[in-house]
Amino acid sequence: MRMRHAGHLDVSWHRDSHVHTIVKHDLLSIELLPDHKLMVELADGRRGVVDVRPWLEAPGMARLRDHAYFAQVTILLGAATWPEGEDIAPETLAEALQALQAA
Repeated sequence: MRMRHAGHLDVSWHRDSHVHTIVKHDLLSIELLPDHKLMVELADGRRGVVDVRPWLEAPGMARLRDHAYFAQVTILLGAATWPEGEDIAPETLAEALQALQAA
């Protein structure tokens, strides 16, 4: 499953009367991988795999341990977001991706 951000790099998009301008760490696309991993593409052009497992024990993230629920990930306002409001900020994903690329 692969999703693409609804906006373009040079435009703002509107949702529920809020304006969101895409910034460099925003997610443009996200693809579900096995073992609670996501292939992400950021607005700054970086692309890679992020392992979400370290965040599964954080408060409010317990539902993400269920693979069927985790598979419902989507992009909302540049962040990885799930139906009940769990999200991972694009900056957090960018930092995890940067750490992976440095290793």
